[in-house]
Amino acid sequence: MQFKTIEDWYRVTVEDIHEHGGVRLLNGYYNDSPYQALQTIYPQHNWLGWKFGLAPKGFWDKRENTEQFLGWLGNQLGYTSGE
Repeated sequence: MQFKTIEDWYRVTVEDIHEHGGVRLLNGYYNDSPYQALQTIYPQHNWLGWKFGLAPKGFWDKRENTEQFLGWLGNQLGYTSGE
């Protein structure tokens, strides 16, 4: 898949993993979620769930994920304060 950086993992889909023989791994251990798999395998990286093609099931139910996203978005838009 010609990855050059860890950020390239954001392009991977469930289908990609299934196609390359990872269906049992993804289903059996990570709830069919590349995000959960990558969080476990690379815990030192701050994975941003919304940057995957589809946020993991239940991701937006957690307040901390919404807060992290809004902080990230504000930063991307150049905001320096929450007001």
